Amino acid sequence: MCTLRLGRYASFICICSAIIHSIALGSSYDVQATLGCVISNYVWVKYSTFFFYPILIGFLPIVIASSFSVLAYHNVRRIVRRQLPIVRRKLEKQITAMVLTRVIVFVCLVLPSDIYRIYVINFPTSQSMPIAYATGRLIQAIFISVSNINFVMNFYLFLIFSSRFRRQCKNTSEQQQPLINSTTTATCNYTACNSQRISCSSNLDCDCFSLTSNSNIGICASTIFSCASVVRCNMDNATCSIASTICVNSTRCGQPICYPLPMANKQICPPKTVITTTIHTTSTTKSTTKSTTTTQKTTTTTKKLTTTVHSGTTTNQSSTAARWFSTDNMTNGRYSHTASVLLNGKVLVTGGYDGFSYLNSAEIYDPSTGTWTATGNMINARYLHTASVLSNGKVLVTGGWNRVSVLYSAELYDPSTGTWTTIGNMFYPRSWHTASVLPNGKVLVTGGYNGFSFLNNAEVYDPSTSTWTTTGNMNNARNGHTASVLSNGKVLVTGGNGNSGLLSSAEVYDSSTGIWTTTGNMVKARYYHTSSLLSNGKVLVTGGANNSGISNIALNSAEVYDSSTGTWTTTGNMINSRYYHTASVLSNGKVLITDGWNSNILNSTEVYDPSTSTWTTTGNMINAREWHTASVLSNGKVLVTGGWNGNSDAFNSAELY
Repeated sequence: MCTLRLGRYASFICICSAIIHSIALGSSYDVQATLGCVISNYVWVKYSTFFFYPILIGFLPIVIASSFSVLAYHNVRRIVRRQLPIVRRKLEKQITAMVLTRVIVFVCLVLPSDIYRIYVINFPTSQSMPIAYATGRLIQAIFISVSNINFVMNFYLFLIFSSRFRRQCKNTSEQQQPLINSTTTATCNYTACNSQRISCSSNLDCDCFSLTSNSNIGICASTIFSCASVVRCNMDNATCSIASTICVNSTRCGQPICYPLPMANKQICPPKTVITTTIHTTSTTKSTTKSTTTTQKTTTTTKKLTTTVHSGTTTNQSSTAARWFSTDNMTNGRYSHTASVLLNGKVLVTGGYDGFSYLNSAEIYDPSTGTWTATGNMINARYLHTASVLSNGKVLVTGGWNRVSVLYSAELYDPSTGTWTTIGNMFYPRSWHTASVLPNGKVLVTGGYNGFSFLNNAEVYDPSTSTWTTTGNMNNARNGHTASVLSNGKVLVTGGNGNSGLLSSAEVYDSSTGIWTTTGNMVKARYYHTSSLLSNGKVLVTGGANNSGISNIALNSAEVYDSSTGTWTTTGNMINSRYYHTASVLSNGKVLITDGWNSNILNSTEVYDPSTSTWTTTGNMINAREWHTASVLSNGKVLVTGGWNGNSDAFNSAELY
């Protein structure tokens, strides 16, 4: 249930309860000759003395208001720790100061009236003592007037401060964006780029990204990056928590992203040079007469006059044919490992199995040199685990198998030091699970296998506190499933193997409520498949295995999920059936599928075009492999690492697409 609807229901219930309570309380009053209108019923006197005034309209509102003030204070502390720009922090502090002031005023204005009302109920003053009675009524009128000021203060505070805060809020998003240095940063007119299809740079790998704070203005920046290597903007869709980045709209990533300003440098994306050519032609005709034959020879001289014009926007194009080529080998052969693109563009590979033992080793690939270097070993050897790049640049590794059992443990890798540190264990041991980085920076871990049964539980890791908390259980236990973070911030989980067999079901997790909701079923039940978030916000599911009851049958079918309707539609079938394969969203929005298993190990690859819903084959890989990884690098290439060759050996080779 959404927060707004829940608030409406709660308000309606509170209003109805208040009306019923007022009727019941009013019926307890009596009019007495000497005392006036007072509560004479003993039970209601005690109720008013010990609950209604001290608790219901006194202590309880104070506790609620104070609690929310403390939460607001901690929110400000969290924002300060995240090192958001000064203007944003200043605004948050002002709002928190208003809340704290409001609580203090509430206590000072309401408390005297409540105390006096309790006194009057228990010690009423008789009208036979006119001076004391009149004094009491005067004091009561003063305290009630002061108490009523509490309720009208909200309105007057709003009138006094609302215009000021609106102005601040309006200007905050623009003020907190980093200043663009027009001397070094390539800028562009996004409106002209979008409407006139004018390119902004002579580098065809650059495009115009519009700013979220002003959609008419953009930066001319490189399109050669992976969506996994960038961080989503803050929840206001206008600011970034990482230095030297700016919040821009990204159609391919399906969400606002924090783009590194160094990649929008004029040296990388120089202004486009437009060449116009004027041709002058001079023709000379030479005739020769011989017998009855006439031959004419024409000579043409061409001169080119070239002018250079600087323009302001770009169109992303590709000029090289796709092919595979080898790069440096890893130190260790491995499969069922993980590969993570770090914020610096390098790739961290962790764990896996080499055919003889489980690995705790890790190594890093540098795309600029094409070489691997060893880094610190994990504390625990593991495979069939997950690795997630956090917004602070560290990498969270969770669960998996080792030579003894399924693991509870989790650990963090710090790229700046090359070291691993343990963090709190998960609540449940698991492998074959998923881990998804949510828009709020937390990590959602779902399902998997604990060595005895499939799991339906889920838990969330908070990097700010380094703690785990349980969240709502999935509707179905599953392993070998997939999880995709949608453009609306929710998480779609699909398929997998459940306790009652293969699943075609899908469900969606809402991080704001911690609740799972079933959505439309896939057309085919499948596990060991892939799911990819397309640039249009839809999710492409490909291949996987379907169980015939005796053995797995590889699928070539693909289907697309539309989060706006919660429905699945079939799309073109892959050329090859496969599972244990990889799927990578390329910089041009297409999806690359590599290798996998289909009664034997494949080395074929194919590409899906979302605009036409068709598949085309591309160059075969050098090595056939399964249980490998594929990572989209910041330069747009795809790095494939490791995998199994179907025998006892694990590959240590890597290749680039």
